Amino acid sequence: MMREHVEQNQSILRQAALKSGLTAAQFEQLNQAIATSHVQWVTVPRHLTVMTWRSGKHVYVIRDVKIPPQVRGWEVDLKQRHTTLAVYLPAACGNLSYVRRARAVAVASHPAKTKTVAAIVMPTSTSPSPLTPAAVPVAPAATAVVAPESQPAALAEAPASSAGSGHSPIGEIVAAAGAIAGGIALLGGGGGGGGGAGPCSP
Repeated sequence: MMREHVEQNQSILRQAALKSGLTAAQFEQLNQAIATSHVQWVTVPRHLTVMTWRSGKHVYVIRDVKIPPQVRGWEVDLKQRHTTLAVYLPAACGNLSYVRRARAVAVASHPAKTKTVAAIVMPTSTSPSPLTPAAVPVAPAATAVVAPESQPAALAEAPASSAGSGHSPIGEIVAAAGAIAGGIALLGGGGGGGGGAGPCSP
């Protein structure tokens, strides 16, 4: 019965479909589903996105419609890329209506890509190694070279007294003692007789 009713009112039904926002291709898809009985007998939702109705030879469209509960009718789903148009033909009036629903899009799960970052290890502060004092060259100790005291010839052997020389032995001994005293003052560096340089001189 429903199929015959659609066939008898093709021009009005087509006009209602195009005015409601369906394309010509979608209307042909609706017709094909009805002709092959690919329809469902359902309870029409109370809240409709679009509903068409006719008065005389004119078709009108109203949107965002709320109808009474428990209205039975036929449903054909027209699937689009991101939405589904659930088209209804209520059995009581035959007013073409539909509800636009968003389609659930399956998203393929991909494992999250992780980036491996090389850790940068900063060198830890280490205590400075104890400073090793540089070896200070030590000059070898100067060895004082003291010339051996030569024994005055006057002390080595006493001059022989000769008669008639004009010098007494005592005079020669005194003269020799004066020569020894002058030599010791020079080696010590502090005497006043000579100014010669020795190992203790600055």
